[in-house]
This record gives sequence, C-alpha cells and structure tokens, in this order.
Amino acid sequence: MSDVDVVIATPFFGDPPPEYWLSLIKVITNDFKLREDAKFDKYNLGIIHREGFPLDEIRNTLVEDFLEITDYNKNPDSRMLLVDSDAYIPQETVNELFQWDVDIVTAINVKTSKPHKITSFIQKEDGYHHVDIEFGKDLVDIDATGMHCIMVKRKVFETIKKPYFKHITGGLSEDMYFSKKVKDSGFKIWLDTNISTGHIGRKLYGYVDYYSYRVMGVSNNEKEGKKG
Repeated sequence: MSDVDVVIATPFFGDPPPEYWLSLIKVITNDFKLREDAKFDKYNLGIIHREGFPLDEIRNTLVEDFLEITDYNKNPDSRMLLVDSDAYIPQETVNELFQWDVDIVTAINVKTSKPHKITSFIQKEDGYHHVDIEFGKDLVDIDATGMHCIMVKRKVFETIKKPYFKHITGGLSEDMYFSKKVKDSGFKIWLDTNISTGHIGRKLYGYVDYYSYRVMGVSNNEKEGKKG
C-alpha cells in the first residue's frame, strides 16, 4: 500500500451517523475529474478507522497507521485526510484539497451551535479569533484550525514528531496543539474557501449557516439566543 496518495483517517467514539458513511462512499466512488490546472492525474486512496478515547491518543495512533502504510521514498507526496465522524464531506473533497501544492489545507467547517462560526482561526495579540471569509476565494492563510476535514502531507508528521496531538487540560485542545506545533515548526496552514463540509447535528450545518450568521451580524441578540 506504499503507493497510496491519500489515506482517509477517522477517529470513532461510538457509531458514526449514516450521513458520514454516505459521504465517504461518494468520495471513494468519485471519478476524480481534475481541474485544468491540476498537477496530478490520479489518486490511490486508503481508508483507516480507529475507535476509542481519549481523542488525542486515537488521532496519534491514526497518524502512526498512516506512516506505516505509506513510504516517503516511493511516494513523498502522500497525504493524510483527517475526517471527523460527524462530518459530511463533499464528493470532490479529495480532488479539491489534493491539487493544492501545500503542506496543510483544511476545508471550511462551521459550528453546529450558534453562532455558526467557522472553526478556523487567525491569531492576534489578544488570542485566537474565528476567521471571517467569503466563499470561493481559493486559499486563505490561517493560524489554527479544527480537525474536521484537513489534509496533511506526510513530511509534516515526520518533522514535528510525536505527540502530534495532545489535549492539555485547562489549556490547548488537541487540534489547537497540533496547529501551534506545525506553525512553530515553520509550516503554513491554509483554509480552502472553495469547499465546505457538512457538520452533522440537528441538520447538516455548512457555509450557508455561517453566511446567514455573517449577514445578520453578531449584534443580533435574538439570533444568538441572548438577552439584550
């Protein structure tokens, strides 16, 4: 399996919802038609799952699985697509994310709770702030992101070493820990604004929910469920 291009890896804690499986089936049966400017003409896919808890340890194990079934010497461009089990990923996800020649790239993911902000961040003097972006603007340079649907090149994990993910009680979550670690190691994190996942909750939450929140504005207390 050393010639694999992309390994889709998902941590489980209980049974994933049917929407996850449906989206995964659509992805692996996609014909992967490329854009005219794409640099690659095919993808060999692998799929791995791990069930258990805590989440940071399961993510670390998935990375170890990925490194074991891929070979940098045979395929230095192999990548891991981390997908959460509450994600509905569009059929073109692998196609869209893979063709960017970057080390780390994430799709748009939106919170299921109000306000429906995007779970990617920029860092300012007073801390991390949710990004404010428009759809269809290609890549945006960010400082941190959740692991809902993110593609990472093998060389990133070989550079930062284990633990790749670590939950620090009262401090960083495992995804923010990963983001800080890769940034400190000199890697950039990119947000692909051309693709939005569905976040499975009471319904599928996506960019349209963020856009509605963005148009209404955070000052709309009734929408945010707050008192004036």
